[in-house]
Amino acid sequence: MSDALYTVAGYSRGPDGKVKFRVANDIKRAEVLARNGHSEVSLRELPIAMSKAAAETFLQSKGARRELGGLRACVERAMSGKSAAKTRAEWNQAHAHLSYSEA
Repeated sequence: MSDALYTVAGYSRGPDGKVKFRVANDIKRAEVLARNGHSEVSLRELPIAMSKAAAETFLQSKGARRELGGLRACVERAMSGKSAAKTRAEWNQAHAHLSYSEA
């Protein structure tokens, strides 16, 4: 048995269609999985570093597998609050010419 500890865990559906449990030490692993053809990627930061078995038990107790496919939640976890705010501000500035109100 491995003594490795992980800070990120979750599930993804691989290119073969099978859902697998995943562990990592960086939330950016979600981007790598998506780039490699995985869909329904749902990774979470763990409250403390855990073994693979402990992380799976923890996430199962939180119902993480039921959340599979939550793209918005995955993106929000992948971006820090400051990064997300900066991205929104840049988008809003670039698209300021669009009108969202009815005249």
